[in-house]
Amino acid sequence: MENSSGSSESPTELKTRGRAIPRRGLPKVKSGCVTCKERRVKCGEEKPECHRCIKFGIDCAGYRPRKPKATRAKNELAPRGFTGFQYGEFGPSAKYMKNVLLPVVSTAPSVSFFKNQEESDYFKIFSTKTAMEILPLFASESFRRLMLQASESDLSIRHAVIALGALDKTSQLVSKSEKEKESLRKHHERALQQYAIALKHMREHADKKPDLRIALLHCLVTLCFEAWSGNQIQAMGQIQLGFRLIQAWKEESGNDTPLAAMSTHDSDLFRIFGRLDVQAMSLAKDSFWLKEHPFVDGDMNSFWAQMPSTFTSLEAAEPYTDGLSRRTMHILSRGTGRPKNKHVFPVNGWWGDKTPSVMATQQELLKDGRRWFSAFKSLYQKVCEKESPERVIYAKTLVVFARTGHHGTYILCCDDEMEYDQFTDSYRETVDYCEDILRAMEPGEKWPPDPKFSFDSIVVIPLYIISHKCRNPVVRRKCISLLLGYSRREGVWDSIFAGKMGQWAMEVEEDFIGEDGVIPGWARIYGMGFEKDIADRQAILTCQQRISPFSNEEITRRKVITCDSTTDLLQALRPPIASLALPIAGPRFASFDGLGGARKRKAIEPPQEDAPRDALEEILEPPTILAFAAAVGIIIWILSAVTGREHIPSGTPPVVILTVLDEESYSKEYIKNVKENRIEYARKHGYATFFPKVKDYDLNGAPPSWARVPAARHAFTKFPFSTYVWYLDQNSFIMNPELTVETHIMDKKRIESLTIKDQPIVPPDSVIKTWPHLKGENVELVLTQDKEGLAQGSFIVKRGEWSKFFLDTWFDPLYRSYNFQRADTHALEHIVQWHPTILSKLVLVPQRILNAYAKDHYDVESGAYKDGDFVIRFAGCDQQGRDCAKEADPFSKQWRTLFNAR
Repeated sequence: MENSSGSSESPTELKTRGRAIPRRGLPKVKSGCVTCKERRVKCGEEKPECHRCIKFGIDCAGYRPRKPKATRAKNELAPRGFTGFQYGEFGPSAKYMKNVLLPVVSTAPSVSFFKNQEESDYFKIFSTKTAMEILPLFASESFRRLMLQASESDLSIRHAVIALGALDKTSQLVSKSEKEKESLRKHHERALQQYAIALKHMREHADKKPDLRIALLHCLVTLCFEAWSGNQIQAMGQIQLGFRLIQAWKEESGNDTPLAAMSTHDSDLFRIFGRLDVQAMSLAKDSFWLKEHPFVDGDMNSFWAQMPSTFTSLEAAEPYTDGLSRRTMHILSRGTGRPKNKHVFPVNGWWGDKTPSVMATQQELLKDGRRWFSAFKSLYQKVCEKESPERVIYAKTLVVFARTGHHGTYILCCDDEMEYDQFTDSYRETVDYCEDILRAMEPGEKWPPDPKFSFDSIVVIPLYIISHKCRNPVVRRKCISLLLGYSRREGVWDSIFAGKMGQWAMEVEEDFIGEDGVIPGWARIYGMGFEKDIADRQAILTCQQRISPFSNEEITRRKVITCDSTTDLLQALRPPIASLALPIAGPRFASFDGLGGARKRKAIEPPQEDAPRDALEEILEPPTILAFAAAVGIIIWILSAVTGREHIPSGTPPVVILTVLDEESYSKEYIKNVKENRIEYARKHGYATFFPKVKDYDLNGAPPSWARVPAARHAFTKFPFSTYVWYLDQNSFIMNPELTVETHIMDKKRIESLTIKDQPIVPPDSVIKTWPHLKGENVELVLTQDKEGLAQGSFIVKRGEWSKFFLDTWFDPLYRSYNFQRADTHALEHIVQWHPTILSKLVLVPQRILNAYAKDHYDVESGAYKDGDFVIRFAGCDQQGRDCAKEADPFSKQWRTLFNAR
């Protein structure tokens, strides 16, 4: 019987057809091409293009890279077959393309790892330029391959590499014209964005047991970005973290072999960190972490016993070159040394150690150093005669390294700075070699050269040491000019900053250079400390110097310098947000968090990669940055208005002693005597001195005495944080070194007790008189008075807006052009009497407190100089018929005696 639909199928057949047929339980294959996956069809998986796509007439989109299988972390530093760095010509060369770490298999067509062309461009900058420059003495091609391979499998390294490429692009534009500033900021913002993404991925893997190689690479890329940006503390944290990771691996594996003696298979990344240990030591605040330093333990004696009597290649000599510096680190990490100030370079901080064991070790090191130079001599001659210029530069670099280690070893036990004069020829040759190296790194005629960055310490530390220890004026100036002329950062050391430190050391010592051109031993400083204030882009330099050849007493000298290197500019460009630095460590290395503090420091939460517009991009938009900066500025202004306080850098001299010199009217001996008097006194109390010349100022035909007014304004500009400027006429001497400006005069209660109240401004019967009730905290100007009126040969002005108004009013062109009988003196009396704003801040004190006169040529009793007075002034000695030098001579001998006696 047929149904109504005309179907001949039975009910049983219909029931069977409606039942779902189960699929075969075969494993799912996810290795097909991208096109077949999107079409949801089976792929034949042929390479490079599948046949199914070809037959269908469409383009095959290739295959996604396979995700690595999860495996247990291994102790090996590199995968099997890793042959390590191949040392060869200095710098990148095409011949080293064959020395790869692993064969790179590219499938074409492949899927791009980058979201946009911009990321690809930055990655290309790193792979073709940056990677070749950051490790110029290693096989840059091998390191580049290592980083690029890691970038394929590790997202954090990939984005860090992109960030470094963007940062390199930023550095290239720093010295360009103003038109490039917007492009510079754009590249820097992209660098920060990519760095934030890299840190996000690092944090995601922080709780997993790390692979040592990846963990060390994380440290390196983070170190590179932070150091390049000028963040010394964060960069130091990454170096120290890498050290502890390596130390933990050595303890776990039971490997006690010295780094320099390890096989190439195990030591490639170790070598990179090994070259950073001198830098880490140079800026370490304490030596606690050095007690577990991974590069100073092991049996170094057996390693040095294997050193050949003659090196046959530069590659064979290089490990022993590193060993010279590393063994010096061994002494520094276990010695006692001289107590050092904050951030003092260790060769200065450990100056003069006479411990017998240290001296014995020093002699052993010096002996091994001489053995190295003996073994290297014939090889160096051969390389210079027969090999390429790149190999010659490589050989000179090894010599620079070896000499730096040799000099550093000698410094350990030396307590007489005069002994370094024996190394003058060695210093001269080392500076010449450094110049050759720098020129080789910067081919072409461009000047100034583009800023450079390198992991490795090449020339900055050697030149820095020479700028301090070499007192030959020609060699020293050439050394400093190389540091200042070639802007480069090597690890955590900046050449511009090092050059400014060396320049100030030279200035401090050459204040006392003899007629024979030799700096006396007592005037030589043994070291220099510094403290950076990144927010204000300033640094405070400090050093200790003896006060005279007759005393062992030391005083601290200070100077504030501006940090204007490329990396400091990058730091200034960086938005005011929390630091992005993050150490990489898993649970096994959780105790290392204190070095960088992944769990203790708050960092920005980077954007999600797939978001079309993320939060960080919005934060880094220029309008947002400006708004944020404005808000911060308003808050700071409000807080400063409420508290009435300002930030004054530590080490700022409280008083600046100002003396304007007239070199055309006085002899060189007299001028030198006057300067020495101020400098000796200033040293004792941590004051600053300022000696401008009359001709430095355009007086428009006015008498030379007017120069004191713009000079005082100049002093406040030069020393913007100093509290007082004390002007002292050049015909004066400070006679009592024990008295200070703050306690002897400017203390609030003291100044109130000294104030002469209701005193006529112009004696004897001026209608205008000093105020009878003036609080000590309101005093801005301190003067004395002689029988003729105000005596401005010695006066003190307090920093502030009032002082600017006062000095600008005094120097007004109207008063300078007016024919006052006593020029600036009568102009001062005029503005004091007719400007209540000025009178309201002025006090007169007894003349002997600040401005006692020599009584031989000046009829004055109350103001005549007596023994123990603060100052003596030879008023009017520049008048016709008198001789200032002759009148000052007996007191010149007297002040020297008094200063040396106290």
